[in-house]
Amino acid sequence: MYTAIYSRVSTGMQASEGTSLDAQVEICIRKARDMGLSEGMIKVYREEGFTGEDIDRPAMNDLRRDVTQGIINRLIVTHPDRLTRDLTDKLILCRELERSDVEIIFVDTEYRNTPEGQLFFNLMSSIAQYELSLIKKRTVRGRLKAVEKEKKSCR
Repeated sequence: MYTAIYSRVSTGMQASEGTSLDAQVEICIRKARDMGLSEGMIKVYREEGFTGEDIDRPAMNDLRRDVTQGIINRLIVTHPDRLTRDLTDKLILCRELERSDVEIIFVDTEYRNTPEGQLFFNLMSSIAQYELSLIKKRTVRGRLKAVEKEKKSCR
């Protein structure tokens, strides 16, 4: 059985610079070591340049397949929003992990499989989905502003 580490960055720029992705993997490995786990039993899933709004991502699909095949018993992630920013996808993913008896461990936040823990986790997931909506809105607004500015300068 392996402990999985899942890391994700949304933009190609973050992925090419390696800043966030490598940092996520490093702190997850540190967490695994602190738990007494050997690096030989760790499998890393790196998602480079994929948004968290869609669960259909290459490394996520590999992780889900390995969970279904029973080779993963623990999952370490820096923060719940690295898994997904969509509440429905989070519920689906957590159900799959629970059915396969995979323990979820977050580095940046405490997670307890209790009614209160589930409530807090669902609230964080709802906030992550809201943040994604705001990011999209701001991005569209910024792009429209840039186009408007470009049109004015071409006159």
